[in-house]
Amino acid sequence: KTYLLASICVLTGVTGSNTLAGSQFFNEDNGRTVLHAARCLARITSDSAQSVYWSYVAHRAELVELTLDSPETLAVARLVCLTRIVGRNGLQKLQDAWDMICDIDRVSLTECLLADGIDTPAFTFVFLPLYFANAKANSKITLSDALQCLVNVLRKLEYANCFAMTDATTVHVNIESL
Repeated sequence: KTYLLASICVLTGVTGSNTLAGSQFFNEDNGRTVLHAARCLARITSDSAQSVYWSYVAHRAELVELTLDSPETLAVARLVCLTRIVGRNGLQKLQDAWDMICDIDRVSLTECLLADGIDTPAFTFVFLPLYFANAKANSKITLSDALQCLVNVLRKLEYANCFAMTDATTVHVNIESL
């Protein structure tokens, strides 16, 4: 609980050196998201980790009016979280990028994004939200390009048969330099 509170306090001060007129990160949309995350985490002692996590993802999907009716839409909802989308306009851009990648790549990304690392082996892509933020900020790279690059990395990891080299159910992949 203390760590969670400290993390929220840090977020309220992010970019505080730029202005004293309030937090540039902790605006209404981000504040709402963080408060809902805290509410979800409060249930961690009574609900399963998967239930807590997916209730948070479902809430984020609801905020952008994304209907969760298939594994693929659950994967898109995860991408809503990872790309830090808080509005309907951002969802449309994400959906357009998702639709641009081929079916087999969408299936691979869906499987990857739905793997929980508890019951199903999963890759943990360290710095994935930053990867997407950098792609969105780069005028030469589209979100579709970023998704396709992630698929290419995923294919290489699958080819390397990473899970055969460990007893762990998660493999951490640092993509900071992508």
